[in-house]
Amino acid sequence: MKKIIDGRYELVFLVFLVIATLFLRFYGISGHAYGSDEKHIMFERHDAMMKSLRSFIFVPTIDEWEKDTGYNYGGFHLNYGMQSATTPLSWQMISSSVLVFGENAFGLRFIPALFGFMYVIAFYFLIRHVYAKKYAMISAALFSLFPFSISNVQNGAILEPITIFFFVMCLLSLVGFFGERRRYVGIVWAMLMVFSNFPKAIIMLGMLFIWETFNSLYKKRFSGFDENKRGYFKSF
Repeated sequence: MKKIIDGRYELVFLVFLVIATLFLRFYGISGHAYGSDEKHIMFERHDAMMKSLRSFIFVPTIDEWEKDTGYNYGGFHLNYGMQSATTPLSWQMISSSVLVFGENAFGLRFIPALFGFMYVIAFYFLIRHVYAKKYAMISAALFSLFPFSISNVQNGAILEPITIFFFVMCLLSLVGFFGERRRYVGIVWAMLMVFSNFPKAIIMLGMLFIWETFNSLYKKRFSGFDENKRGYFKSF
């Protein structure tokens, strides 16, 4: 496994990347108005989860919400509609954040913004491990500045940043970043992804399964990393 940080130059870049990404994800996080989903869904769900320990662990279903609030949540929805019970970990983390910081915009948006920061850093190490530092620096800098990513993670009703972070960590495990225990570490990240957003985790894990199957058929495993070529596939 390559060194996590190699040299002062990379360390300085990482410090700037961390500061810039944190600033872009958290600056003005409480300054803009609530979105429709945030206004009508998130705090009501938090209140429903706070009724009992059972409600916090086994996230209330849409029927329980509508009975308590009288609001029509639109039926089937992968994040918080009929399938809301398939995203328990995301809701538990957001609800815990609201409990700590209060029922305000910062408390609601803290977890998506935090994971939006972390997946940029994880993405840097993924590209660095697979290719090289220069590609990792360019791609992570562009990812950090990507407007769609910035706006998404400042919406407390968007759960995808949590799932994306766990997915990138699964990829890091797959390419051997965690060494000999990569399989066990990868299983942990995969399970966290499943509990954070089951429907979308199944799609992403399915993509990984197809990718691994393809590589098995063509005898091109990630373990074939060639340090001199700065990449995983010697044919590149």
